[in-house]
Amino acid sequence: MSGRNDRRGNDRRKNSRYDPIGRRPNRGRSPPSRDRDTPEKEDLSGFVKISRHDESARVGGKIAWNARRGENLPILASGAAAIYKAMEATAAARRFLGQDDRPLELVCQPAFRAENKLASMAIYFSTLKKRYEDVLDSKTVISVSKKSNPVVVAGAIAARVRERSNPLVTAIGEEAVCNAIMAIGRTRLYLEDDNLDVRFVAVVEEAELKGGDGRWSYVTTMRFRLYGEEVGEDEDD
Repeated sequence: MSGRNDRRGNDRRKNSRYDPIGRRPNRGRSPPSRDRDTPEKEDLSGFVKISRHDESARVGGKIAWNARRGENLPILASGAAAIYKAMEATAAARRFLGQDDRPLELVCQPAFRAENKLASMAIYFSTLKKRYEDVLDSKTVISVSKKSNPVVVAGAIAARVRERSNPLVTAIGEEAVCNAIMAIGRTRLYLEDDNLDVRFVAVVEEAELKGGDGRWSYVTTMRFRLYGEEVGEDEDD
């Protein structure tokens, strides 16, 4: 896909699948073979690492700054707490970009860092020159909880994408968000043979809810709007 731009003005090379299992950034070149060194032996200098102790706004500011420069460095996150923090930072970065005179859209694609497909993820970013206007407007909503099985959720998402539907995935809490991101990562793998891929936009919403004990509290909901796309067999060329 070298040199190709889609109608939204985005360089599609940055939307390639890279290696869905999660290897080093390839800057649009073909991904490394899965038979190469394990991620632990790779040079990870091209990634932004995030932990549960990082400040979401600070990391989000870094993501936004890189996006404005056209340098979308992926995030590495291991564990539910770090993945949750990464999604908070991603939503913050999108919010920061939306405040610019010429706001960019920030879209994401997750990839597993290991063959066991556990909670060790690389989150890849790309930017669009035009913002989506229908991010929270979807007829298909898939709710993910801390008890959800990512394999089952991924199957449901993949089925909707094959039907040309762009579902909205919602999750509350670290474990639920982690399950949602792992499910999206698996969805990308399930869609490979269909020459389809997905990317998503992350949004954070806070609402005051009344609990069973009558007390009011603020609840943070993560919403991931998925967008399916057709990709050619030469997507990584």
